[in-house]
Amino acid sequence: RCPFHEDKSPSLVVTPEKGLWNCLGACKGNGHPSGGDALGWLVRYKKLTFPQAMKELGQSAAPVPPKKAAPPEELTRPASELLTTVIAHYHESLLSSKPARAYLEKRKLWSPDLIRAFRIGFTDGSLLARLGRSPLKKDLRTLGVLTGSGHELMRGCIVVPLLHDGQPVSLYGRHVEKPQHLYMPGPRHGLFNASGAKDASRLVLCESIFDALSLLVLGEPGAFPLWGTNGFTPDHAAFLKTWTGKDLVLCMDADAAGRAAAASLSQILSLYNPRTVDLEEYKDPNELLCKAKDAKGAWARLMVPPQASSPLGEKSAPK
Repeated sequence: RCPFHEDKSPSLVVTPEKGLWNCLGACKGNGHPSGGDALGWLVRYKKLTFPQAMKELGQSAAPVPPKKAAPPEELTRPASELLTTVIAHYHESLLSSKPARAYLEKRKLWSPDLIRAFRIGFTDGSLLARLGRSPLKKDLRTLGVLTGSGHELMRGCIVVPLLHDGQPVSLYGRHVEKPQHLYMPGPRHGLFNASGAKDASRLVLCESIFDALSLLVLGEPGAFPLWGTNGFTPDHAAFLKTWTGKDLVLCMDADAAGRAAAASLSQILSLYNPRTVDLEEYKDPNELLCKAKDAKGAWARLMVPPQASSPLGEKSAPK
């Protein structure tokens, strides 16, 4: 019998497997809900608020055993070989893409030498057509280059290879039409410009690959990007142990998140005695590159180390 109205003949239907209830009697016409789920039942039956009902049900629910992850599918070819093939195709696509070139030119990053050196590419959707019915599609889906539904993960992105010991291990994508950063699935792995930065006397840690590209255009060979404000990875830490330079510079974005990241990194990397550069009126290195009248001169001035104070605060004798 329904407890919400005077019910002489049973009119309440409960479906336990679906967690639903419904009154087929007077509740339908009295202006109150005539059915619902377990939450609705508790709210009405015990006169609880919605949060109270959520809490009560949560305490009484049995724990759900975790699902066992399916073992990863094995690749038929090495990941580095697959990525090398993809990178070559994306690189060709960039060289013939007007939208990609226009985007890089707008950000003052169209440099054939840089594009060639780092094998930078563009995902225009032509990879799928090129693959056709190739069995490589399954490998690329397992690797994460293609999504589970078979589409290109980084469609519409400038794509930059990430390397480990000179071999590609991942990809980074920056969408040309919206502010979107994409990485391949799984933990961040690989580095950008490690080979160029390893012998640099000055290493400049920045937030993104596009910041690092901007610094390279500005003549900074030690440009070395993290993967965002919280993107200092074990790969970065391992690289620093092999770096032989002496001047470590933190160049985070000129916003609250960037300043917080710089403060945190200063603690983490205190062994290297890092110094933090203030970009002043520019948000990030790319904005400096695009907006400063003399971008290289502005960057050079920012890189001048602060002058050490004279011993004991001495002042030069008056003439």
